[in-house]
Amino acid sequence: MKYFGSFLVLIQSFFLSAAQDTFQLAAPFIKHQSVFFKKEASVEIVFAQQGTSIHYTVNGAEPAETDAVYTKPLVIKKNFTTVKARVFGKGFLASETDQAIFIKEGIPVKSIEHPAPDAKYSGEGGQTLNDNKGGILSLQSKTWLGFLMDTITFTIAVNKIQPVQSVLFQLLQDYNSWIFFPDKAEVYCSTGGVMQKQGEMFFNRVENKETKLVQPYVIPFSKSVRTDLVQLRIYTCSKIPDWHAGKGQKGWLFIDEIKIY
Repeated sequence: MKYFGSFLVLIQSFFLSAAQDTFQLAAPFIKHQSVFFKKEASVEIVFAQQGTSIHYTVNGAEPAETDAVYTKPLVIKKNFTTVKARVFGKGFLASETDQAIFIKEGIPVKSIEHPAPDAKYSGEGGQTLNDNKGGILSLQSKTWLGFLMDTITFTIAVNKIQPVQSVLFQLLQDYNSWIFFPDKAEVYCSTGGVMQKQGEMFFNRVENKETKLVQPYVIPFSKSVRTDLVQLRIYTCSKIPDWHAGKGQKGWLFIDEIKIY
């Protein structure tokens, strides 16, 4: 029994050593100019290590080794397409997943009026919210408008009176830079010259969860509304949570695109 016990210890040590020597592959990089597009988007997935393969999905599912192998840039044409990719290789643990949501342009927008953003975060001027540029994590990117105020109203004019059924807007969250998702957002449409509320959304903040991310949000209407004027009212983070260094203070709001569908 003494020798059998020693044998078991040896086997356990071998497997422990093998597990310690099994390294996880780095995640791939989904390369794109913007997550927004008019007709189609070309998406490249980058990973350089030989002897590995990139597997991807476009339906939101977590990639497995049985999924499609990436060999050339993907052409995305459908709206709200989620591309996910992982790297697999013999003798290695599979990588973490990289992902991006690609968003097709909706109803053509004539103009978007809003209060002046902070001078340091003023994007590229008046077309910043409707230029199909967005999805970049860096707050220094010229795709973002940054605001530090209680309520921001965006008035969106479309080319003609037509059915509208939802509004999309994309936001940045970066706790380290005091950028938070808002408390609430509301959507109004002009019907008969009167702005009427069509939908709203409330936001929850979770401590230390995904402290830095870009997220699109959609507020759907209960029914389609014929209009040529839409308002998005965003009530910013009025009080940073107690678990954050800036507790009690007002949070920044960063937005990069608004789409009408």
